[in-house]
Amino acid sequence: MITPVEGVFVYGTLMTGFENHKHIFRAKSTRVRPAKARGLLYHLAEGYPAMVPGEGTVIGEYIVPGDLYQVLPVLDRLEGYRGPGGNNLYDRVIQEVELLDTGERVRAYLYVYSSDRRAQLKKESLLIEHGDWRRFLREENLKASG
Repeated sequence: MITPVEGVFVYGTLMTGFENHKHIFRAKSTRVRPAKARGLLYHLAEGYPAMVPGEGTVIGEYIVPGDLYQVLPVLDRLEGYRGPGGNNLYDRVIQEVELLDTGERVRAYLYVYSSDRRAQLKKESLLIEHGDWRRFLREENLKASG
């Protein structure tokens, strides 16, 4: 049986503690759990991350908003997703993610960098080998202050 998609996997500015999270996931009924997904994570020159399919692990959060289908159009605008075949910055896909607190696997919406734009990633972006953007930012701040 295919389980329904109830939440979104986020790995960048939509995680708790970042401005986009506060702006989009305001509802008290939103549940947030630590999670991981299969893929590779890059830090873009614009200052935010991009996930692409790959054999690595991306660390993030699984968010179940009070009304997922009310939130998705807002997320689509933020992520530059115009629909299948559109001139997208990110594509919205469904992928299995693992909840870190229980090991449970759930299906989630997540935004991956558009396949049309991936050729530039290796040239213009930095691969985050450990797959954790929050950790990457902490490490970069330590380098800058040290």
